[in-house]
Amino acid sequence: VATFTTFMVVIMQKRLKYFFMAIPIMIVGGLIDLFNLVLLSDFQPELLWIKGVLFVASVLLLPLGGALLIISTYPAGVFDELMLALMRLFKTTNMVKLRIILDFVPVIIALTLTLTLNQGIGSLQLGTFVFILSVGPLLKRYLIIIRRLFMKMNKYIDHTYLKAVGTQEDINQLLDEAITYDFKSVCVNPTWVAYAAESLKKSDVLVCTVIGFPLGASTTRTKIFETEDALKNGADEIDMVLNV
Repeated sequence: VATFTTFMVVIMQKRLKYFFMAIPIMIVGGLIDLFNLVLLSDFQPELLWIKGVLFVASVLLLPLGGALLIISTYPAGVFDELMLALMRLFKTTNMVKLRIILDFVPVIIALTLTLTLNQGIGSLQLGTFVFILSVGPLLKRYLIIIRRLFMKMNKYIDHTYLKAVGTQEDINQLLDEAITYDFKSVCVNPTWVAYAAESLKKSDVLVCTVIGFPLGASTTRTKIFETEDALKNGADEIDMVLNV
């Protein structure tokens, strides 16, 4: 499932760097085997309160790890990156609903297979559903808290891409990063203003563009026309280069 999801994310995001998600997959898989088969092979808690504490701790800590990876510049977990890719694809900010659906899909597939093979419901228990219904809301809450604590300065940042060779893929990455890191605005060349404004309309990220860039040597009338056109296409801010 993780391998298939990794390929889906690479295809949807169109960036090979997401293959690096395989590294934490292998590390986490190895650690799970190490703890289950070696370090904690004889650990079988019988007291209900101990089981409850361990379960609550896992429910609280797993989304925290996911939130920290999403905030970082590194690829997040496979399901987290798939969630972000689908949010961009469907132009939605409803992270909680989408994450719950994503977590239910493998459970439904596994349940269908076990019932088909007359294996009952396997290891499916009430805790499975509690976990699924908790991850999405907790992930969103952690992201809000982290941004409030550590990312107040981001509202002073204009995230910029003004290369002449910029592609739609480059602009999509710029927009995704601006939303993820809650930047004040994105600054793009005038040709990308309408696209950026449409993509960011459900967020509070502003769209900035440049006029007379990079030399500032165009006439005043030309700059006025560029400015009016940019505002018409959805620009919130204008950076005009003076003729020196």
